[in-house]
Amino acid sequence: MSGSTYRRSALITALVGQCCVLVLWTLLVMASSGEAVVLSNDCLPGWLKAPSSGTCVRFFEYPQHFRPSYNEYYIGLHDTNTEITWRWLNETETATYTNWAPHQPNNYKFHLRKYGQDCVELWHWMGYWNDEWCDVQQPYICERPPSSAAPGECESEWFKNPSSGTCKRWYAERKSWKDAKAFCRQQGGDLVTILDGQTNKFVDELRTSEKGGTCWIGLNDLSKEGEFVWPNNQKVTYKNWDVDPRKTNRNEKDCVVMGYRGTEKWSLFYCKEESSFICEKKGVCPTVDGVCPSGWSKGVSSCFKMYELRRDWKEARAVCQKDGGDLLTIRDECMTHHLEAKVKDGPYWIGLSDQKAEGRWKWLDESFMIVYKNWGPGQPSNHQTAGHKEGQDCAEIGSQKFKTQWNDADCTIAHKFICERPARPPLKVGAEVIVGIIIAVVAVCGAIIAAIIFGPRLYRSIRQETTSNANTTMSFNNPMAASVQNT
Repeated sequence: MSGSTYRRSALITALVGQCCVLVLWTLLVMASSGEAVVLSNDCLPGWLKAPSSGTCVRFFEYPQHFRPSYNEYYIGLHDTNTEITWRWLNETETATYTNWAPHQPNNYKFHLRKYGQDCVELWHWMGYWNDEWCDVQQPYICERPPSSAAPGECESEWFKNPSSGTCKRWYAERKSWKDAKAFCRQQGGDLVTILDGQTNKFVDELRTSEKGGTCWIGLNDLSKEGEFVWPNNQKVTYKNWDVDPRKTNRNEKDCVVMGYRGTEKWSLFYCKEESSFICEKKGVCPTVDGVCPSGWSKGVSSCFKMYELRRDWKEARAVCQKDGGDLLTIRDECMTHHLEAKVKDGPYWIGLSDQKAEGRWKWLDESFMIVYKNWGPGQPSNHQTAGHKEGQDCAEIGSQKFKTQWNDADCTIAHKFICERPARPPLKVGAEVIVGIIIAVVAVCGAIIAAIIFGPRLYRSIRQETTSNANTTMSFNNPMAASVQNT
């Protein structure tokens, strides 16, 4: 092999080797990412993720229970409704799995107690269950759903409030109210707003699961004395004062904390005082993990498509069904966010109606209960006209008056409409397939490299042998060559 040929072969071999290494590295990354386990941070601080149920649990120690050394914890099993019929607290599920201690439950009674043992405790040191009198004071174990339930996803160390759908985070650093508010705005949010009891409980759990103590909330009357508002001038619809501010000496206390007296109640505080605080912001809306057909857009849990042709509600549904779907179900605020820029030229029919029973609005997907509601002010009104006495039984979105809020309308009106259909599952390659591809790539790359290195030698050897055989054959066929060989 000449020098130039050798250099070309070496260069080609190196390039092929680099390509093979790159392909193998990509496949290995795919394999490792497919098998990785992601631990989600969806339980509040102090709560533990239960591996089997996926819920969050927490052990609460009662400070004055009368048997501190036993470490017995109440769980949510009882037979208070029907003796010996043990049910969990949701009242719909009878205990199918049990782990009673030997000779339990025994419903032990004696003359000082009118009732038997109708509640259940967990013996911490053994893991067995025992029935116990329900009025005994002792520790207990609570359970709650993960805090990062849809809609929206929260960043690390932010926790989803199921009631409001927003993300919240407790900050230990002590700041004045105005500095805390400015810090929250830098994070893309504001000091927390509390509009209902569920949110108040969630905020208190977030506060107590960390260090406890006081924390700033967004309520204040800095703009006008005595008129308390939340951030963005949102009005107060829920109150939880420890002392009514109208019955106390204000002394320029214009800001509000939670936890001043160790409870979830609100207290007036000097705004210049420093305290920990809780910020709140919207989560990042997810999109469906799948593939949508051409012309369809990704929503939160499905693919959706805006149809510009006009049909009445029933005809619009027929078009959707012909295309493999149905009229759109809006399950949460995130889906409204996906539609915000697309429904400006509405209105569009959606899959919500009360045609089966007046006033009972249901989605076409009847397995989905209406939890999220987004009616416009005063809607649904069931407005009746002379020509349409049956009223308004179908829902629309994108009207000039209500924008992304819902409005009830006459089902026979020809509107544009929005369809949805399931997304196709994304292509996921299993580990076994990836291993097979790796072996095939190694074999092909090895064959190419071997051909580059040994191919020229083999080619010359075959060519020389072919030439030699040809010369031998020609010599036997030539009489003059044969006579020369004989002499």
